[in-house]
Amino acid sequence: MPSNPAVRSELYRYLGALPAAIAPRAAAAVIDLVLLLAVAGVDFLALGMMVLGEAGDEAAVNPFRPSLLAHLEPSKIALVAAPIVFFWLWNRVVRVSRGGSSVGMVWCGIRLVAVRTGTSPSADMALVRELLGILLVLPLGLGMLPVLGDREKRAPHDKAAGVAMIQPPED
Repeated sequence: MPSNPAVRSELYRYLGALPAAIAPRAAAAVIDLVLLLAVAGVDFLALGMMVLGEAGDEAAVNPFRPSLLAHLEPSKIALVAAPIVFFWLWNRVVRVSRGGSSVGMVWCGIRLVAVRTGTSPSADMALVRELLGILLVLPLGLGMLPVLGDREKRAPHDKAAGVAMIQPPED
């Protein structure tokens, strides 16, 4: 591992890598969010077409009419939500547990590892990390502030899941 005075942690010496900086972590999260929003946009467009198609002439007269909400059935909402949830699970849980990186993490050159083994985290660890991460981001992202003062650069959801975000050494 490259010698870096900022890395005083036994954890990163053990892992043979540097902790991922804040900027690549944030960029990876934004990339993953943009991809998720693209999937959601296509899904919501499809939902709108379903609702407007069923509304017929009523929608042609006024597509913003409140009675159009009557055409929103739970089954249609579930049909639209399913691809969003599946994409999120595939990108942030399955990909991370199989290779240590989501699409955004790959683009930013960082990966997630289990602290105990130094390998890709299990699916359970990745899921716990994601669920806690969502809860920490909800209050205006304030739950992520502790990573700024942490010498290991590990966010609370990383610690709870037993993982660390690293910047692998260049070969």
